[in-house]
Amino acid sequence: MSPLIACLILLLIAMLQHQRVEAGAYHAIFKSDVQAAEWIALYRNADFPGKCAITSRLILNEGVTIKDPTHECRQIVCGANGVTVFQSCGAISGIPALCRFGDYVNVELPYPQCSYPGRCVVDMGTSVVLLKFAESVKLESLPCTRIFCMGDGWGMLQTCNDIFVPPGCKYVARNSPDTDFPKCCERDVICPK
Repeated sequence: MSPLIACLILLLIAMLQHQRVEAGAYHAIFKSDVQAAEWIALYRNADFPGKCAITSRLILNEGVTIKDPTHECRQIVCGANGVTVFQSCGAISGIPALCRFGDYVNVELPYPQCSYPGRCVVDMGTSVVLLKFAESVKLESLPCTRIFCMGDGWGMLQTCNDIFVPPGCKYVARNSPDTDFPKCCERDVICPK
């Protein structure tokens, strides 16, 4: 079984076990500079008002920043009303593979209250992209990364999963970084002779 499939299964199990998180509450915004990534989600739970209820055992007060206990190099920042920011080093490390994007319900209202039922509403920072089932968008802020809409507001973040190289070897620049996913993931490895 591929690591991506295993990750998706574990994520779905975790989501099913933690059903008190508001349905449709996930909204992902991906930002990146040279070596940082940020993922924003909404973790509200009526049993813990004003707190970030990430899991049944990880509930943070507003204003608290902690090292993520599930990741070697990521911190979690709890904001107002369950807004949770995950910040990591490395442009793609720590971003979950499966996210729930906006699924708005009233087409008569102006953005952002408007309605796009069943679509993935992806806030790109400078624009908003509406994806239908099986459509995807390339993220300009992260190299070789796209969001693939799986319908009903669910989107999958697809990235290049770097494979460890033998000791002493290193990756060189991507062969075709401007091509579509997954071809943009292809890289050569250089090893000492």
